[in-house]
Amino acid sequence: MDYLTKDVKAVVGTEAPHKYDTAMNSTEESGSVPSVVEADVVSQNPSSNSQLVDEVFSLFKGYLTSQLGEKGKQFERSSKSDNEAADIKFKGNRKQFELNSQLDNILTRIDESASSPADVHKLVEEGKLLIKKRQKLIKIADKNKDGWLVVQEYESDDLASDSEDEKKIRKAKAAAEKKRKETKSISGNTSKKFKSSSDYQLFR
Repeated sequence: MDYLTKDVKAVVGTEAPHKYDTAMNSTEESGSVPSVVEADVVSQNPSSNSQLVDEVFSLFKGYLTSQLGEKGKQFERSSKSDNEAADIKFKGNRKQFELNSQLDNILTRIDESASSPADVHKLVEEGKLLIKKRQKLIKIADKNKDGWLVVQEYESDDLASDSEDEKKIRKAKAAAEKKRKETKSISGNTSKKFKSSSDYQLFR
């Protein structure tokens, strides 16, 4: 009987000794634990189960909301990239533009999910800056007849500030056009080397 006494005390607790005594007396007489002990064991903290369910539901709801929000952001970024890529006329340029957009999206997601190490954030920003610069060069090449010749002239002028960017592009276009005409004049065989301007539009 000692082991049964010990177990029932552990379940019921010391706060209700009279219930424990009743339980022991009833056990000795009938050979079974009375319902008063069973009721205490089953319904010690009925509110705790409900609270646990609420907490689990709240966590699940928060997770679901977070996932839906992230999917929405990804869809928005993807739609924007697709629209911009559709405006790129030449296939080689468009493919590279799409690849850069995908990389940019991945870096954005890494940045959003990172636990906050400063060095990771710095590297992500550096990578995004490089991609942004490359995307800009692709657009410049795609919009101009002389394509990547314009980009080459544009990149050679490193002294221009951001405020002078449009002027810098116009200057690069003029220089590229001049070089193209000079090359055509010297070669004297435009049918082989300059069938069209499409060669200058190929991705470099």
